[in-house]
Formats: sequence, C-alpha cells, structure tokens
Amino acid sequence: MTTKIVTPMALLLTLAACGGPSVSLTNATPDEVAKAAAANGLKPTMRAGMWETTVEITEYDIAGMPAEMKAQALAKAKEDGKKRPSKYCLSEEEAKKPGGMFTGAEESTCTYSKFEMNGGKIDMVMVCPGPGGQNMTMSVNGTFNGDTATAVTSIKSTGQFGMSMKANTTSKRTGDCPAAPAKK
Repeated sequence: MTTKIVTPMALLLTLAACGGPSVSLTNATPDEVAKAAAANGLKPTMRAGMWETTVEITEYDIAGMPAEMKAQALAKAKEDGKKRPSKYCLSEEEAKKPGGMFTGAEESTCTYSKFEMNGGKIDMVMVCPGPGGQNMTMSVNGTFNGDTATAVTSIKSTGQFGMSMKANTTSKRTGDCPAAPAKK
C-alpha cells in the first residue's frame, strides 16, 4: 500500500517548480501534461541524492469491511508508515528528467481532471479507469522544492471492492547516494 503512494510522490517531485513557470490543465492526458510542462518551461528541481519518504495513513476504508477490521487495518497502516520510511537513491540523470507518470509512459489510460503546478505547489486529480468499472481517483495537494516535499494524497476506488485512503506524505533529501563499489 505504501508503495502506491510513494511512487506517485517520487514522480511528482521530479516536476516540482520553485516559482516561475506554471501549468494549469483540465481533462488532460499524462502526455498533454508533460508537453504543457515542457512548453511552459517547468523544469525538474529535485536534487540528486538519497531521499527518504514517510507516509502517514490518516484514513482507510474498504467497502463491506466490518468496522472493527477497518480500525485494525488503519492502525496497522499507520504503524507501518512510521516504522518503514522508503529510502531511495535518485541519480543525477533521474533528477534531470520527469517521471513516467507525466510523460505518458505509465498509466496511459488515466486523465487529469485537474492539474495545476506553480510556485513549488501542486494540486492535481487523476482518474484511472479500471476493469469492470472499478475506477481509481487520486488527488495530490502539496508543496515541493529541491530538498523536501510534503503532500496530502487521497485515493478512492469504486466497484465491488471500493476503497478510500488518505495519507500525509513527507519526502526529504538526506544526503548523497553511497558510492558505487569499484569494479574488479
């Protein structure tokens, strides 16, 4: 579950802008967002290095799940988020290019019903159709700069196994990536 939040957060970081250019679109594909970002001069501002992301689940609900099980699932998700922050090394090359979420390389059937980014802030809603009408909607509202990012992320899916989740996500650059071992 945490990976589903961390991945979009990491991808969002790659396009975060500190002031200057902006993008504001409705009902746009990821490819259209990537093109608008490039046309408006939005450049990645995430610094290469080691990053740590912590996800705090604040709401969790699955359709049809008894209340006691929901409370246990929420408590476990909150505890897991505290215990296991995600750590990853962002290379210089990765820091210079937008992630697949914005280039259309991934989630190509999704659309942004809203996408606004400027001044180190993002406010977006992405809708992804699923099999049998089980659609997923993800919204992200946050602030970003080269060394930190915070966001409130909400995910809702519809259908037989509908669920909703809300999380506070914090990412920070913690230093340089470890040096690669010398080749023998």
